Amino acid sequence: MSEPLFLFSLPRAGSTLTQRLLAAHPAICSTAEPWILLSLFHALDKASFAEYNATAARRAVSEFCAELPGGAAQYRAEAARMAARLYNAAAEDGARYFLDKTPRYALIAEEILAAFPEARILLLWRNPLAVAASMIRSFSAGCWNLHHFHVDLFEGLDSLCRVYSRHPERFHVLRYEDLVRNCAATLRPVFAYLDLPDDPGVADRFGAVRFAGSMGDKTGTRAYADVTCARRETWPEVFATPLRRRWARRYLNWLGEERLALMGYSQSALRAALEAEPMRLRHIAPDVARMAYGALDRRLNLTVLRARRAERAGGAPLFPLS
Repeated sequence: MSEPLFLFSLPRAGSTLTQRLLAAHPAICSTAEPWILLSLFHALDKASFAEYNATAARRAVSEFCAELPGGAAQYRAEAARMAARLYNAAAEDGARYFLDKTPRYALIAEEILAAFPEARILLLWRNPLAVAASMIRSFSAGCWNLHHFHVDLFEGLDSLCRVYSRHPERFHVLRYEDLVRNCAATLRPVFAYLDLPDDPGVADRFGAVRFAGSMGDKTGTRAYADVTCARRETWPEVFATPLRRRWARRYLNWLGEERLALMGYSQSALRAALEAEPMRLRHIAPDVARMAYGALDRRLNLTVLRARRAERAGGAPLFPLS
């Protein structure tokens, strides 16, 4: 039976490249991002948007769990057993591991550690400003769009930092920058952590690895037939305008020295690289409009979330349906 193997990261952190490299090893198989654990674990304690009343569903599941002999822990354990059976069903014959690479698992990292106490877990870091720059370039053709990824850049990253600081022994950590600089040297300890023989040939074979399904990074799959194609970092160029540089400075301040050091980066070095890029006067008008829209959209979403929290606390719904 294949063992579950998890790869935690933010979106655009190089997780698809890492997934394809690992899946080139004969003992590891994977599919496009499964996402199967998000709804199962979110059902207990996270607000969600759905056609049905997600708040009522969360309350119902929580009340049902209260009737179980083992409570919520039993629910999560049973969900984990179901997921393990599905992973095994999706795995190729002879594969020791099934790799689940779902970046949004950053939001439920603590729950996954609790539900899969024996699972091997890889944690992939990338310079957060490079992650943000890749989101802008990959998903919006260079136009400002980071309000769509607030949950990843803030909540997801904070969640990964917190769970790693609490349980460092559960993770094998690697960095995207090290992977593209020296793939073989970075993957060798990964395979050792997984009790697998080293396989330097994965860097030659990963270009043939493809995953069915629409989820995951299709741009990187098309662009990176060779690991070295991903080597050059040009993130400072994306933030070389007044408004974007202001956002990047604030983001670095929010990240702080402690979080960045935990990830293996220097706040002062990132700030120096940011400020060294010559300023350009472009994207200003569309950035103003998109940032204003993003701020308004986030404010409206926060209002809805506060209303749901008030309803969960026992108050009357602030936005009744009738």
